[in-house]
Amino acid sequence: MISLKRSVEVEFISDIVCPWCAIGLHSLLAALKRVQDSIEVKISFQPFELDPAMPEGGEDSTAYV
Repeated sequence: MISLKRSVEVEFISDIVCPWCAIGLHSLLAALKRVQDSIEVKISFQPFELDPAMPEGGEDSTAYV
C-alpha cells in the first residue's frame, strides 16, 4: 500500500534546561498531533548549550541570574 502522507524531517535544537525550549517542544508536539493523519514527521534532537562557559559542577542559579 502506498502512503499518501507527506514526509517531513524536523531538527529540534535545544538546551535541556531551557524552559522556552520545553515550551517550544510541547507546542510542536501538539501541532503534530493535529496533523498526524496527513503528515509523517521524523524528529531528531540536537543539543545546544546556552552557556558553554558554565563550570562542570554548575553555578548557584540565584547568583547566576
